[in-house]
Amino acid sequence: MLISASVQAQPSLEIPLGCELGGTCFIVDLYDHGRGFDESRSPYMMDYTGGKRTTDDHYGTRFQVYNSRLANEGAIIMAAADGVVTSVRNKMPSDPYAVSVLGSRLSKSVGNSVVVDHGNGWETQYNGMMQDSIPVVKGDTVKVGQTLGKIKRHTGLNYPSMQFVVRHKSIPVDPFVGLYKGMFNKSMERKPLWKNDFEETAFTKDVGLVATGFSKEVPDIERVKRSMLDSSYFRGDDDQILFWGYAFGLKKGDKVTLSLYNPKGRMVSRHEETLPKDQERYFSYVGRKAETYGLPEGVYRGSVTVKRDGEELLSDVDTIRVNSF
Repeated sequence: MLISASVQAQPSLEIPLGCELGGTCFIVDLYDHGRGFDESRSPYMMDYTGGKRTTDDHYGTRFQVYNSRLANEGAIIMAAADGVVTSVRNKMPSDPYAVSVLGSRLSKSVGNSVVVDHGNGWETQYNGMMQDSIPVVKGDTVKVGQTLGKIKRHTGLNYPSMQFVVRHKSIPVDPFVGLYKGMFNKSMERKPLWKNDFEETAFTKDVGLVATGFSKEVPDIERVKRSMLDSSYFRGDDDQILFWGYAFGLKKGDKVTLSLYNPKGRMVSRHEETLPKDQERYFSYVGRKAETYGLPEGVYRGSVTVKRDGEELLSDVDTIRVNSF
């Protein structure tokens, strides 16, 4: 059962990221509510809907920018409700792909962060901001919508993201669910913390491209998740060039195409498949081995598209320059 005490005192939250939800940004990961079982009785990590949009021990909500202009200029992180700043970290190297949100205050694994106290035991934490982008200090009173920091595209990452954590008396809480006792059940009555029609618009975009990039070796999905693949510099004497794409929310029957083009605009590698089953996380790549004389100098282009029932759901193009020896 949900806990009724303190519900009236819980904060009413607004989106903590300066973007259009379902347009220039979307929610990639939800709070982990333990294990569910699919039709074959295989276990999976379950979000509050009973779906798979979460990762193991993920006790927050991850918002992702999906707009090149906004990613380049930077998206503002905003206070989700009125409160008082209780903790700030502002000097760590920018890490907008921080994924450890276990509730501990300002753990190094969450990068630059701000914690805001909303009273009655409630607080919110905003993780993964750019270094030196935080204008507030401990003790500042902030209003809902006030700037707390910024996230921005950086080397090796297409679309920046931020982790948003809600806690009540130091315990992480899913803002889509509210407080509850015992084991979580997706059929239980919820008391969401979000304002107005937030939840209605939160999932208007149920498929998205998390990142694309280039690699000199077969890319590892775990390194992709942590934005640890450096695709910033290629030379003509490199052995190969690979282009990869990482997306979420794909469904059975979706048609995915990845292509790689050389500096003359000729397609040199292509991968196309129709998905045999739903894939909440999808990762694939295409590549080209170097020719006898190496990789031709110039700009290589990679493209990824996803179509559902003939309609294009997402499309993106990424480029990389191969320099001379």
